[in-house]
Amino acid sequence: MEWLAQNEPQPASNQDVQTKLQQLADREARQAGLTIKSQKPLPTETTGTHYHRASFQFVLNGMEDALYRWFDKVNIPEQFRVASQINMKPNAQDDTKIDCTVTISQWFIPTPA
Repeated sequence: MEWLAQNEPQPASNQDVQTKLQQLADREARQAGLTIKSQKPLPTETTGTHYHRASFQFVLNGMEDALYRWFDKVNIPEQFRVASQINMKPNAQDDTKIDCTVTISQWFIPTPA
């Protein structure tokens, strides 16, 4: 309970959370030297009694160590943010690179309606 009291996010709108999540993941991927093949917002899960979950799916390509650096930047439990689904495989044209499809999720308290 103490951890939650120290780290629980302030209420925010779905649009704000999705925008910030996309901007952060995009910026950190580019800084890590990854190529973003595609990115798309996923439907926000609103079934939780206290938290909602915004998610983005990214399709990336790059060196394995760059992917791990990127995961380190986006996986921050204290900010209620994780890479919730990861699929990695060797690139068909360049076996020194990895193709990765990943879902980045952010839990948040929705603003009162």
